[in-house]
Amino acid sequence: MAPSQARWPDAGFLTTSDHLSNTTVDGGLETHQAIHSAFNIGYMFFRASALPLVDEWLKVINEDRVGRWDQGEFGRIARIGWDPSSTAGLSDPRLFWAYHKKVVGGVLSLALFCGGHNYFASQLPQRLGWQPYSIHTTFQYGAADGKRHRLREAMAWEDPPEYYDPPGGLLTYTPDVPHHLLSPDGGMHADGHVRLIEHQLAQIAMALGLAAALGRTLILPPVTCGYDKAWYALDRSGAFSGAPKWIVPIRNCPLDHYIEPGELTRRRDGPPNAAGGHVREWSLLSNPRMPPATLAAAAEVEIVNGGAPTELERLRREFGPTKVLLVSNLPQHDLWRSGLLGNEVRRELAKRFPYVSGGWCCAPEDDKKRGLPNSHSFHLNIPKPGPENIEHGRLGSDAASVVEHF
Repeated sequence: MAPSQARWPDAGFLTTSDHLSNTTVDGGLETHQAIHSAFNIGYMFFRASALPLVDEWLKVINEDRVGRWDQGEFGRIARIGWDPSSTAGLSDPRLFWAYHKKVVGGVLSLALFCGGHNYFASQLPQRLGWQPYSIHTTFQYGAADGKRHRLREAMAWEDPPEYYDPPGGLLTYTPDVPHHLLSPDGGMHADGHVRLIEHQLAQIAMALGLAAALGRTLILPPVTCGYDKAWYALDRSGAFSGAPKWIVPIRNCPLDHYIEPGELTRRRDGPPNAAGGHVREWSLLSNPRMPPATLAAAAEVEIVNGGAPTELERLRREFGPTKVLLVSNLPQHDLWRSGLLGNEVRRELAKRFPYVSGGWCCAPEDDKKRGLPNSHSFHLNIPKPGPENIEHGRLGSDAASVVEHF
């Protein structure tokens, strides 16, 4: 028996929860402030003393296996005749009597047994410096692809060795997140959130182009979200209702908060779970599974000459053997207009990412009353191929050779 459960020998069940705000920071059970939210059966602990509750739960589910939701029924049955106010004789006042006062229950620490919002949005364990026991990918918007990508971001998903050392090497860059976009007019609002994400998506699109031109795999940057994401109105602070107001802006914001992960991470020429497709998660270089030799073969570079087409040849020539190439000033250049990312790159990106989009919802009531958008559709905008003769002159042999490096 794990020491955490041994602390409460009278507990018949201990469960995770969909509560969005931790009520304690001592690693113990959540207080009674958190026991009225939905119990989550993704991670549970039972003793034999919980059998009266479990037997009733099993009987009810077997009566209608299709129409009855196991998690919802557990929460309903556990609360039949419960008495949270009576804690006399219990080993911990945070425990409670459930199911006709026959079974003792408790809610596990939200920072140690995390739901998807607790870990990826509120980031409770990260703020406390704790290593959680479990992460449940709830409160996310990208189906199986979104869950897989979130676990990769958390470094809790194990991929095959080639995932961490892809052919051609990796490309990363220093993103630009201006302070004025984080707090426009002294506070965030729906328009500001949209502008903040679109500013960062424009950099991602350009970095995907450079990675393709160099035959590298892009490490997505850590993105900052001004607002949280929900399926109903956010609270006045822009956080999911019930979550701590201090969580926004959200640093290391989950990809599915603004883009459908499958459209960006899944290869069109491989199985659905191909190892990461053409991108990697922002935390990759901190992952202990990264080969030391790959991390050692890293270099930092600045784009020069305004990002002219000749820059590609220089980057290939000088940094070809480099496993990890960090471009420190990528956002300071418009690589589309400079001609560095020409038609061949644009055609290749159109094949790899025919449609990359995502949605955001829902604005706080005060924002809606001010006429600000309630929701928004984000798109990864990659310029379409244009005439070969552009203002900088014909692209020439340098751009024509790009296709050989995909």
